[in-house]
Amino acid sequence: KGRFISVPVVNMPVFQFRTPWLNLRSSITPMDGGNINSRFPGDPEGRLTSRIAHTLFQIIKESKYHIDFRGGDLPESHLDHTIYLRLGEPIDETCETLAKVFGLEYVLPGTPDIGHVSPGTLINEAVNAGVASIISEAGLGYRTQPLEEYVMAHVEGTLNCMKYFGMMEGEVSRPRGQRFLDMEWQGVSAPVAGVFTALADHNDILEEGEVIGRITDLDGSTLAEVHSPVDGIVHTLYVRRVVYPGDRLFTLLKIDEPTGW
Repeated sequence: KGRFISVPVVNMPVFQFRTPWLNLRSSITPMDGGNINSRFPGDPEGRLTSRIAHTLFQIIKESKYHIDFRGGDLPESHLDHTIYLRLGEPIDETCETLAKVFGLEYVLPGTPDIGHVSPGTLINEAVNAGVASIISEAGLGYRTQPLEEYVMAHVEGTLNCMKYFGMMEGEVSRPRGQRFLDMEWQGVSAPVAGVFTALADHNDILEEGEVIGRITDLDGSTLAEVHSPVDGIVHTLYVRRVVYPGDRLFTLLKIDEPTGW
């Protein structure tokens, strides 16, 4: 029942040229320097990035449900989870349900003051247009060859949603012990320059004070240990070898209550 529409490549110039060799670690359109996820709902008379955003948004605004598939940025090893927007409106309930039913182990709520769901992002503008929308995060962006398990996480999550909302028959699979994540990001940065070795990775459960990385000199001598500031989980490890003071190494989140799904 209904129709499923997939857009495998939203911004072709970024898809073609977003490689480590060109150092385009963010989704920046080479022709105009625009980040498409800050350009929605777009402008048909604007620059290239805004025109692409407008074209895509014409499809999405006619939909009932929307899932923004993501696989991690080029320097990232990050947690599988879904993200939904809380606006304080009736549509919040459908967005939360969509995020839970997708079936990943963790669900991260967001409010418009948080960057990845702020005004101008696709999820924010879709929800404000009345389209229940979520982000699904599964994949290790630093790997040039995606692992099939992460691709299938998006596929199986989509099938779950289609079954739940009556678009196809079948049993919806449920994760064990699905939990919310706290919305307060905990960044961990390098205190000194040196060679970084991570001792924790995405999905690792941490205790406050635990050693999660070391920064050494070329001879292997320890210049600094990196400690977790909270009891929580590794949301993102930023994969890099040489670091400088202030470079982001990890993003951590506290684990919140069960979702009830």
